[in-house]
Amino acid sequence: MEHLKVDKEVDVWNVIHDDLDTENMGKPWKEKSTKGRVLFVFWLVLKVIIVLASLYFFICSLDLLSSAFQLLGGKSAGEVFAKSKILNNPIIGLMIGILVTVLVQSSSTSTSIIVAMVSAGIVELKPAISMVMGANIGTTVTNTIVSLGQSMDRKMFRRAFCWSYSARLF
Repeated sequence: MEHLKVDKEVDVWNVIHDDLDTENMGKPWKEKSTKGRVLFVFWLVLKVIIVLASLYFFICSLDLLSSAFQLLGGKSAGEVFAKSKILNNPIIGLMIGILVTVLVQSSSTSTSIIVAMVSAGIVELKPAISMVMGANIGTTVTNTIVSLGQSMDRKMFRRAFCWSYSARLF
């Protein structure tokens, strides 16, 4: 734990950094030249376009995933899910969502898969709702597992566990 030792006593709960370097944050808008303003606006517009393009590609990937489920599963897989009394139980759907999220370590991925399966007609909406709720609960399990990785240092563990607990409030 040599890398965690500090010369002076540091309050780990202090989230306000008094020693924040504000000198290198750029010039205010009034002090920028015309070229600086044009470059600033250009980069801002470029960043917005990149975000919108990323959202577009994400939605296209969900459509592609839905088509893949339709091709691979067909209607026979949908009939298995629809006629299964076990999978129509909301508690089982909740547990499936938790398990999938813990396995893939991403509630966004598991929710996207569930949405694609509903779009493909493999899973009906009612059991999918409980699966998505389970995916959101699974996120808190993932956060807790990550915070347990800091259990060797008591101060860091307290801080990490508090942050993982804040996800539960969401």
